[in-house]
Amino acid sequence: MKIQVRINEESALRNQRHAFSNRFTLVSELLQNARRAGATGIEIAYDATTQVLQALRHSPLPASCQITVVMGPHAPWLAQVQAQAAHMPWATDVVVNVNHMAELMAQSDLAIGAAGSTNWERCCLGLPCLLLVLADNQKSSAQALQQARAVRVMDLESLALSLPRLMAELGAEPNAGQALAALSDAAQAITNGQGAGLVARQML
Repeated sequence: MKIQVRINEESALRNQRHAFSNRFTLVSELLQNARRAGATGIEIAYDATTQVLQALRHSPLPASCQITVVMGPHAPWLAQVQAQAAHMPWATDVVVNVNHMAELMAQSDLAIGAAGSTNWERCCLGLPCLLLVLADNQKSSAQALQQARAVRVMDLESLALSLPRLMAELGAEPNAGQALAALSDAAQAITNGQGAGLVARQML
């Protein structure tokens, strides 16, 4: 006995388009499949740092610019980032597992980072920031900070174009420095760093 199964190819492909329409739904689909398969561990690694460095190569930065890349001790892309840093047109240091992050932030004129909990540390220090949304749960906070004019948000998918454009806008004459100062002022207005004390007073 021979059994044939036929499907509507056009409808099947159309449904898959919705399942994998962007990186968020793609990751969700992968996680769902992993759960169904009984996976005991899931690791998704994405090298956004190297993409940032590559985009910076096409940005109008001054010759005196110094770039510091902060990585975790178990960053899976550390070797690739170090290799990219070695070929940057500007002095680029890759530091790992630092214990003086606040000092590094205070010494910086601009940060480029993910829209995670470090948002609030950068705001507290008044550090202007270009944000990358790397996860679906980072969208709302990134949008709120951008609406408050405290950050500029970039899309990873268009990073190669958006980062050089933003760097050009922030450094454009005759207002060079004013755009960064405005971001810094708006960021400092978000939080004063006294949240722990405020929460404690509310609990007592």
